[in-house]
Amino acid sequence: MMNLALFIMLLAFFLVLNAISTFEAQRVSPIVQNLNLTFSTDVRFEDVRPSVQETPVQSVHDGDMIERLEALFQSQITDFKPRKNAARGILSVDVPLAAFSTAVMAVGQEDLSINRISPQNAKGTFFLPTLISVLKSDEQGRTYRIDMLYHVNGNPAELQNESPKVIADLSTRASGLTQKLEEAGMPQRLMTYGFQDGDEGMLTLVFSPHFPFDPSYGRDEEVEE
Repeated sequence: MMNLALFIMLLAFFLVLNAISTFEAQRVSPIVQNLNLTFSTDVRFEDVRPSVQETPVQSVHDGDMIERLEALFQSQITDFKPRKNAARGILSVDVPLAAFSTAVMAVGQEDLSINRISPQNAKGTFFLPTLISVLKSDEQGRTYRIDMLYHVNGNPAELQNESPKVIADLSTRASGLTQKLEEAGMPQRLMTYGFQDGDEGMLTLVFSPHFPFDPSYGRDEEVEE
């Protein structure tokens, strides 16, 4: 009975405490962001944290891999929405397909990571060669891959049956972009593209570390069993 009485008193105390307490949204937001960054397994729900630089557009040379990719997109493609998981080294970017195509297909591009030129002083476009160089320069020695998801209006499988020309035309465009990336130095095995239901004309790019398939993984355990 004494333990029960103590439990009820504590419960009543916390109920009253919760009823009279208030919170400041300005203080809660950073805590929620840190919890999402630590425990979330879905990159889509990650909040974008501030860069180590006050203005990341000023340079694509500083910061970690994700920050450099963000700086590159911000300097060349203004209409993009980044979502990142810094702990897992994953960056997801929603970008208009037309804007990404223009940046990739532009002629006369220069690599800012080699020339060490700021985006403001570049003579022309620099998106594609700089993107490939950034992906190959991870300080931790990780190999990065690009997964491209093209948005279509509806279920891709149903759209393939009902309007195959739409998927065929988009596949042709996707193949052209993939080939351009490969010509710039991105290995074909590190690129994939697919389709998902979403806003037509948008593209989701997912940059993530590549983990090669190891067919021997787990064999020792099977032999022991």
